[in-house]
Amino acid sequence: MASAAPIIEDLPRPAAVSSSPRAAAACPPDATLEMGHVVSRAGRKARVAAPSGEKDAEIAPGCLVSPAPGDRVLLVSSGDEAYVLSVLRRHRTGETKLVFDEGVSLSVLKGRLRVLAQEGVDLVSPQDINVHAGAVAADAKEVRVAFSLLDLLGHTIAARTAKVRLVAEAFDTVAGRIYQRARTFLRRTEELDRIEAKNMDRRAEELYHVHGQNAVTTADQLVKIDAGQVHVG
Repeated sequence: MASAAPIIEDLPRPAAVSSSPRAAAACPPDATLEMGHVVSRAGRKARVAAPSGEKDAEIAPGCLVSPAPGDRVLLVSSGDEAYVLSVLRRHRTGETKLVFDEGVSLSVLKGRLRVLAQEGVDLVSPQDINVHAGAVAADAKEVRVAFSLLDLLGHTIAARTAKVRLVAEAFDTVAGRIYQRARTFLRRTEELDRIEAKNMDRRAEELYHVHGQNAVTTADQLVKIDAGQVHVG
């Protein structure tokens, strides 16, 4: 396949600082820039076919887009050293990967950081994901969370919703005080409903009804029934 005319440029040598050892080390006199195609990829190394020939090149840290076979890249070489500086054109359309060897820190000194995606955002980590913020706000049509342990620690929890449904094999609540208020309170227990309390006070403004196939009331000292009328039997 016929290839385009080779593009090879000699990197400019600054005349004012050419005598500086640091400048000479940063810009070797025989360094050349050229475009090429990635033949193969293995780790941080890539085999690149360039006008000057095929050579093994290291992917530079500044090359954020991970090159893939067939991609057109910008290559700089000097002697036995060669580096892929950037990806100029992708061979295949699709997902673009940014690959880093170590930890990455993204800092925004002023303003906000926004991540926009038309088809969704995925956060994947085999270990923990930490979020530290003054406030966290989420607005979603549906929220689905799957976990083996949910541990919440806070000062106050306030929730407002039209309907709450909890399904669990066991439900334990430990609190200093529990206050419930409802227009209608219904509870159904298929087996045992047991209450243990030091003192119990139940009051009904109109009717208090207790019914069972059998009923037993016992006391160690006193049982008192006080009413305007008492009907037994």
